[in-house]
Amino acid sequence: RNSHLFRQGDRLDSLYFLRSGSAKTVVSTGGGCEQIVTFHFPGDLIGFDSIAVGRHQSTTITLETSGVCRVTLTKMKSLFAANSDLWEGVMRTVANQIAENQNHALLLGQKSVHARFATFLVHLSYQHSSRGCSGTEFNLSMSRQDIANYLAMAVETLSRLIGDFQRKDLVEVERRFVRINDV
Repeated sequence: RNSHLFRQGDRLDSLYFLRSGSAKTVVSTGGGCEQIVTFHFPGDLIGFDSIAVGRHQSTTITLETSGVCRVTLTKMKSLFAANSDLWEGVMRTVANQIAENQNHALLLGQKSVHARFATFLVHLSYQHSSRGCSGTEFNLSMSRQDIANYLAMAVETLSRLIGDFQRKDLVEVERRFVRINDV
């Protein structure tokens, strides 16, 4: 928990597959501000976006006890050369992550705070159900501060949204436990 897989500016020498747990990727701006750009869940490939420049463009930190498989670029190339199915699977994973990043950009730019939070919950529901877990009851691995940062809103706004959703009986939230009553 709270371990750095890599830091922004580090030389790229490995890629990471998240086997269990979760992580967040943060980009630091020149003014010292940090923006969470994605949350990672089991099956995600982390660090691929840095291949173009050879240095990590972000920092990735585990949110909870997590299992991570670190594969050097040299090893990755030899694995790809020997196994085209692996290459195709990784490319699918990367393509899905690119689509998620594009959806996140649209989410921030075009939706109200209510729609951003609802979309976030639906996305988490999908992430959990696609891994064979409950899509309606789960624990959040990220803090409210992290969620607010990811959704580009103040923590107070997020707290009000949670209250609004609970009053409408859409969700039940107790600390980090979430039950979605009406997707």
